[in-house]
Amino acid sequence: MFNKRIFFNKYIFFLISINLIFFLITFDNPWTFDDYGYIHAAKLYNLINNQILTLEPFYFYSEYGFDDPNRYMPIYYLLNQLLPDTNILFHFVIVLFHTITCIIIFFIAKKIFTRLDLALLLSAYYALNYSVSIKALSWNIFYGHVLAALFGFSAILAIIFCFEKTENKIFFITCYNLFACLAFLTTESGLIFPILGYLIVIFFFSKKNILKKTIVIFFPLIIFISLLYFKTGKILPLLEARINDQTQTYYERLLNPENKNKFYFYRSTYAPRNFETYIIRGFDNLITSLNIASIEKVLKHYDKKNYIKSHLYNNFYIYIFLILFFLILLIIFLTKNKKNPADLRDFKMTLILYFVVFLVYTIIFFRRDIGFGLSFCAGLLIINLYKSFEKNKIKNLYNYFFLILCFPSILYASTFFSYWGEDWGPRSKMIINAKEVKLLTKNQKVIYKHNDSVDYKNYYYYINFDYYEKHLKNSYKGKNFTEFQKMLEQDNAIFKGRE
Repeated sequence: MFNKRIFFNKYIFFLISINLIFFLITFDNPWTFDDYGYIHAAKLYNLINNQILTLEPFYFYSEYGFDDPNRYMPIYYLLNQLLPDTNILFHFVIVLFHTITCIIIFFIAKKIFTRLDLALLLSAYYALNYSVSIKALSWNIFYGHVLAALFGFSAILAIIFCFEKTENKIFFITCYNLFACLAFLTTESGLIFPILGYLIVIFFFSKKNILKKTIVIFFPLIIFISLLYFKTGKILPLLEARINDQTQTYYERLLNPENKNKFYFYRSTYAPRNFETYIIRGFDNLITSLNIASIEKVLKHYDKKNYIKSHLYNNFYIYIFLILFFLILLIIFLTKNKKNPADLRDFKMTLILYFVVFLVYTIIFFRRDIGFGLSFCAGLLIINLYKSFEKNKIKNLYNYFFLILCFPSILYASTFFSYWGEDWGPRSKMIINAKEVKLLTKNQKVIYKHNDSVDYKNYYYYINFDYYEKHLKNSYKGKNFTEFQKMLEQDNAIFKGRE
């Protein structure tokens, strides 16, 4: 017991250290113009109306925010009002959310494997898989997916306790429903966690009372669909909007004019849904879940003339074939290596779990940048691979294996996480630009090239609220958020008399 406690304490220290190092490297993560329209707009609106926060995001008839009216994310918009308005402290809070999630994953893995070393390996892999998490950790307004993962994995841990213990079931069911609802009310990526939790429970714990477990675990999804229906009159409006031909045509004209950026467009969120884009999206999700995708950002940093990147793009489908061929061989090796029927069953269940979650992200969500649940599933597969190698009693296997998993993240960290998101960066240049905007804004020096940007106006008015308080309250006090933002688009008070 004492040794386990010592190990656990070392694990906590190690996990905090991983995330602390990431924070120290990226501590001055900058605001972007999109952030102004979400974070600073919410705070400006509350200043104008003499309030700390508004519950307007929860109202079904409200179009609070800048997102598609087919989405319902009140927790996200509530937190936008409460999170810090300084970029360093904001970034610290988001990294803290990610750290807590890693600790929760440790407890989930401990329940699955009953081994602390394997729980450490899985949770550390999740922490270091920046191929998945870097966009949500770096782009401030994308933090909702980090928070949804925190709520989602908390829900999974609660439902494991519920079906594992004979006491306090009502308490754990209540916690499960609360956390699961908080996850999808933060952002739509939270919808994956009831599915993931259900598969974990029936694959790794017990299939007894499967009907009861199905009803209990999927009840939050019924809540979500009901809320969306009350708000929009549709069952899955966002999915319907994303596959709408007119929407796809609009974004194709925007992102792929004259068909010159086809590959970039096909990797975007707004790509058309066809066989080719599903192949591309699936491959992106595969390499992202295995922490390979961050190498692309590393190459962008070091390969300034894009020699390697151009070669990879020109031979994209060849590399897809080679990687899939290697993975098939690996699956065959693992299957034949499982002599024990129980080990073979665990491997098959883990593979099915990964495949189901992979299909949800690839086909339903059709996203490559929110795969926190898939990262967890990939970690389960990696643990299975480790256990197979472990039987061969390779000396210092654990250390070697962990270093191999860390290698892409170490390379990425060597660039100071310079590029992230849709190849945004370099981070150093973004920081310089953000500091320049902040300095000019504090000194009430207007940047005229942004005179049509409502995001910039939100930031400028928020920073200089005391100076413009009378104008802002006379113009916008008492308006709802949507009216406020639409009227602000036409507001040029900051530009008058300054040219």
